[in-house]
Amino acid sequence: MALCIHLHLSAVAQSGEDEAVPQHAREVANALGRLVDFLNDNIIDPDDDLVLGGDLDIGGDLTVQGDQTCYGTKYCELVFADGVSRKLYCVESPVCHFEDYPRGVLAEGQRSIQLAIDPLFIECCQPGSIVVAGVVAEEPGLGLGARVAQSCVLVTCARAPTVQTELYAHIVGTRRGVTDRFPRAVAGGEP
Repeated sequence: MALCIHLHLSAVAQSGEDEAVPQHAREVANALGRLVDFLNDNIIDPDDDLVLGGDLDIGGDLTVQGDQTCYGTKYCELVFADGVSRKLYCVESPVCHFEDYPRGVLAEGQRSIQLAIDPLFIECCQPGSIVVAGVVAEEPGLGLGARVAQSCVLVTCARAPTVQTELYAHIVGTRRGVTDRFPRAVAGGEP
């Protein structure tokens, strides 16, 4: 329905028939018409899913409703203080996981602490799937152990710190509703 409306606006804008259409609407409609032309010219197999040849640059947010399959490497690009743009690669896993890093401060002489897990993180994860992947402290040699206890990470130390020290836990949980390991690709593999 939306595509038909956009195509109609594009046709009106290109023909100039309707003077009631504001100039900015004509420009948007013309851009949509060019996009449709681009898509039609670059579809490899029109009877199959939409497949584009070449690069597709999108300026702005992109919302995808459904799964994504990538045959390349996924990354986020950030500009660093030196002005250089660098890639940060996405974590690959056989199961869809979320990660978080609760932290807290262990007082001098204290041998255990509870690090709160963000309730929103818990809500995103399959019940019972959250585990501790690691825990570190600013002061070395404390002999740290950690486990998830309801809505917190319980960290214990074999040796109490000699000064106040900050602790960081790395927790991982399986995405709620997605539990398949190594799900099969629908198309059967890389092109």
